[in-house]
Amino acid sequence: MSDERGRFYFLPQDAAFQADGTLRPSRTISNDELMRIRDMPGQKLVFIDSCYSEGVAGKRVRAGDNAQLVNGLQDAGMIIFTSSGANERSWEDDDLRYSLFSHAVIQGLAGGADANRDGRVTLPEFEAYVKKTVAARKPGQHPYLWTRGDYRDFVLSE
Repeated sequence: MSDERGRFYFLPQDAAFQADGTLRPSRTISNDELMRIRDMPGQKLVFIDSCYSEGVAGKRVRAGDNAQLVNGLQDAGMIIFTSSGANERSWEDDDLRYSLFSHAVIQGLAGGADANRDGRVTLPEFEAYVKKTVAARKPGQHPYLWTRGDYRDFVLSE
């Protein structure tokens, strides 16, 4: 959500509001905290696992989302993988105890995405695996990978 001053916050499951209706900052993840990722060394892949999360990517920023966060992540050359489309729900699975997207990410990094069986999971293999795995369990949910055109492929796991 965005607050009255336009600052973006991720609201975890345990997010809390104060008596006056404002967010309790200790129970949120602010735009400023997320932007600290820019200064970390290395290639960055950011996962956004929330309902309607394609709406936070690129030019598709919805009114309730903070374009500054996404544009900042993209301008810093980060790759963003969202769990669903702008008007889609990210589904949880009670048997898994977390989301279908998180399940696909975990399984993919553990080797499930190694399509050519060379012992390495690259970004294109990973993207294809996550999309296929989520679609197989919930056809109405479509994860999206947002990259700048000049990104270099890299190995996510070996």
